[in-house]
Amino acid sequence: MKGFPLTAAFLKVIEDTALHNGAKRISKVWLTAGKGMLFRRDTSAYLEYLLKGTAARNAEIYIKYGPSAGRCRCCGLVYANERDTACPDCGGAGDSISLEKRFIIEMIQIER
Repeated sequence: MKGFPLTAAFLKVIEDTALHNGAKRISKVWLTAGKGMLFRRDTSAYLEYLLKGTAARNAEIYIKYGPSAGRCRCCGLVYANERDTACPDCGGAGDSISLEKRFIIEMIQIER
């Protein structure tokens, strides 16, 4: 059940954006999720439930997983961080903030 509020939130952003741009229907959505995102089987059930009666009903949703990344707490550099590694810019000793639990709405295909 943890994924339900997140799924509802990103669908609201998608629908609000599409409707603001004159969409009558959303046909496809492309997302990039951090490796730490919890898009599991139950997310599909949430999607089916939440999409009913919306402009995004029957939309195809494509999710790809991006690389692990971190943001150095010292200098702010965003860098690939597969393990706890030092910042390649300032040498901060593995002191990073994980960006793995995020998602990006890459593109929304609409019909007007």
